[in-house]
Amino acid sequence: MEIVLLIPSSLSIAETFKNGFTELGHKVQLFDFKNDVKDLFSKVNGQIFRFPYFIKRRWYDYYFDLINQSYINFINANHADLYLIYNSQMLTPAVVELMKTKGSRIAVIMGDSPYYTKTNKHYLNLLFEADQIFVPDSYWIEQLSMLGIDKVEYFVMGFNPHVYKKVKPTQDEMNRYATNCVFMGLNYDSLLGFKRTLFLSKFAQFGLKIYGDKNWNRWIEQFPELNDSLIKKQAFIPGQEWNLICNCAKLHPVDANPGLTNGIHIRVFDSIGSGILPIVEYRKDIEQVFPNNILPSIKSYNKITDIASYYLKNDAEREHTTEALRSHIIAKYSYLHACNQILASIKF
Repeated sequence: MEIVLLIPSSLSIAETFKNGFTELGHKVQLFDFKNDVKDLFSKVNGQIFRFPYFIKRRWYDYYFDLINQSYINFINANHADLYLIYNSQMLTPAVVELMKTKGSRIAVIMGDSPYYTKTNKHYLNLLFEADQIFVPDSYWIEQLSMLGIDKVEYFVMGFNPHVYKKVKPTQDEMNRYATNCVFMGLNYDSLLGFKRTLFLSKFAQFGLKIYGDKNWNRWIEQFPELNDSLIKKQAFIPGQEWNLICNCAKLHPVDANPGLTNGIHIRVFDSIGSGILPIVEYRKDIEQVFPNNILPSIKSYNKITDIASYYLKNDAEREHTTEALRSHIIAKYSYLHACNQILASIKF
């Protein structure tokens, strides 16, 4: 089978699915429209929502035409049995219809809710046209069902063992990265930034390192205990380096993804693959994916210090828990399970 992934190449899931479908014996191509569009245009599009409507409308018409002509050229030049699309990837209904006239099936993996995604006004149209939709948040199934979209499944993609795995760091690498707690991520302009910083401040006493951008500065001013935690990174940290960093640490604090209502942050699975124990802000779907409280989760920030302290003082318990989580994901939610779930759900 020939499968085309319409997924940003910068996302770890692009490589995860490429590896998975290839290992299952399929021919896989990755097409990222950003490779055909100037970086400046992508940056403008990320900020255009701030402008008056008449400017936004003219920009969107131009930008969508540019991107979708790139899609049309690709579709006409390549055969695909299945297009696997992450979110909407700026697709228009006309291009989705072209895919179907070529005999292709359409599957969508939702990473963001269409109710809060401002980049593509056609996102919901795409979901109506898809042959199957896979969601990481059980609440989205209820939302889409309300609209009459019933081709929806709950979906966990696990981690990519080619990237996220246990390795033995060198002494030089330990000298550079070793710490008890580590976090990687940008911070928000809104009060979500305060919430994220508050969450991480509870780990400050354990030697937390935050690999983030300058946007952290505005919030750390209110949490001086984090003054020595921030390590500013101007460039994106690739998966292999992040895996190494995790292998030099013991705990990974993971706050909830604000775009998910019940769902689990993908970083939880990557952490488990790397062999670091995630300490996770609670969300409802944790009970489904990690039954019997096998994943340390936080229902009150007031409990963070006690939980983190326990696992740092009890190395054997921490290592046992991490290995149990890893075995659980491999057995029930591996990346190959995810790829097989997609293929089993699409009627060819």
